[in-house]
Amino acid sequence: MTTCKYSMRCAKKYVLLVAGISLFLAGIFIIKRKSAKHCVNILGDKYSSHVQETTVVFPLKEKLEEYNYETLFCLYEMYTRTLQHHCKRLRRFGEIQRKGWYVCLDFLDPAPYNCSVVSANSVFDESVFVRHVEAYCKCEHHKYKVNELETEFKKTRTLDLVTFSITNRDDLVLLRNILKSDGGSVRQFLIEIHSLMYFSEGVKDLISVLQLLYQQDFRLVWFDIPYSCVPLHNNRAYQCISLNFVSVSSGGKRPKSKVNSNLLLLPTSQNVWEKLSRVDLAISLYHEYLSTVQFHCKHIVRMGKVNDGGWDICHDCMPKSETKSPCIVYSFGIENDFSFDDDISNTYGCQVYSFDPSMGVEDHQRSDKVRFFNKGLWNSKRLLQRARMYWNVDTFEGILKDLKHVKTPIKILKMDIERSEWIVLKQIIDNGLLLNVEQFLVEFHSMGDREKLFILKSLYDIGFRIFWFHKNPLGSNYKTRNIPVSSANEVSFINVVYLRKNGML
Repeated sequence: MTTCKYSMRCAKKYVLLVAGISLFLAGIFIIKRKSAKHCVNILGDKYSSHVQETTVVFPLKEKLEEYNYETLFCLYEMYTRTLQHHCKRLRRFGEIQRKGWYVCLDFLDPAPYNCSVVSANSVFDESVFVRHVEAYCKCEHHKYKVNELETEFKKTRTLDLVTFSITNRDDLVLLRNILKSDGGSVRQFLIEIHSLMYFSEGVKDLISVLQLLYQQDFRLVWFDIPYSCVPLHNNRAYQCISLNFVSVSSGGKRPKSKVNSNLLLLPTSQNVWEKLSRVDLAISLYHEYLSTVQFHCKHIVRMGKVNDGGWDICHDCMPKSETKSPCIVYSFGIENDFSFDDDISNTYGCQVYSFDPSMGVEDHQRSDKVRFFNKGLWNSKRLLQRARMYWNVDTFEGILKDLKHVKTPIKILKMDIERSEWIVLKQIIDNGLLLNVEQFLVEFHSMGDREKLFILKSLYDIGFRIFWFHKNPLGSNYKTRNIPVSSANEVSFINVVYLRKNGML
């Protein structure tokens, strides 16, 4: 057995080892809780009673002392998923996989505007992020150590973007001091929170900082959980989250918000469509369009895995526990991952119909509310040859008829069918089969072209509005533009025509 030569070095090694084991065990505890029950069920009205529209009423400190860890963590999780202000245009600056941030373009003017960026993020290199910002506006960038940032904030000037990472309690103290300072104003605060969520006191501190941000007129517009923040031993938990806050009051004046509404729509003029025959223009518009938020869903909830396999839904429109309205969900594309299907059935009591012909699994009743079919979605009923397999596929209309759901409202239609979505979508739109679908979750596999834009415009024309999107890092592409794009975009739509028809909007 070897011994350490220096006792101090040994002590440090043991401290790090114990800390690592503690965090690992804490992560296992969170994972077990997450796997067993969703926060929507754990909180019940403890969350909804504190959230009215976009106003968040944080519990008093004394009330927080009464909550156990599970409730505290779920409050923190739900608060970081309550979008308090509608940002219509978002763009990813920096890499998709990790080294980047989502920025609200509603609060950032393009060149020749001279934007100011201050970095106090110690977690990852921001050089690509800064380069992308510089391409958008004339960027004046300053990099500070965390303990130097407070001095910078005492200067009377406006900062467009400030990046900040919270990795320990000292960072929290510093952030509190910055928020309470009487210095310049900040338009967007990009904050990444790490690890403190593992302990009750840490979660209480985080909730208090979220409360202070809200009191200082910062509103959450977006969040992102990098895949690298998801533990390797289980992908239903996370160790960090990135939050984008905008200031709705800067020095007593509302910040600039020049939103060109035309960017939220696809062109109607035939002349414009003819120009889109140029590949570069079609690709640019395709990715720009899929990064717009056309409907303000206030509460975004993740069903299933945190990384690839889970999906974001609009909790605003989901059935409450006291209601008995039917909830039907169709889930196309499983690939042996039922995490979404199980979560949506266990959390909201929905009846889920799951389909995938590629798994080699026969029809079966997976659980009381989840039924699996060895069948795929296509634009015709047939045996489809794929490699050395034959898949049983059918049209959406044929499947609805078989299950007697032709006129039944569909709460959620999820479609992750690896490029076949484009073949299927045109047919089901033309046949009016989406009129009774409330939420449509789809992963678009494409770099974009004129035909894909036609289909997206057809979806818009019948009432489907984007309320959430996620660029799958597994499809990252940096070659076509000066900003990162993905060939796999997970997009969540809501049907505003259906909502209005049913008195929900």
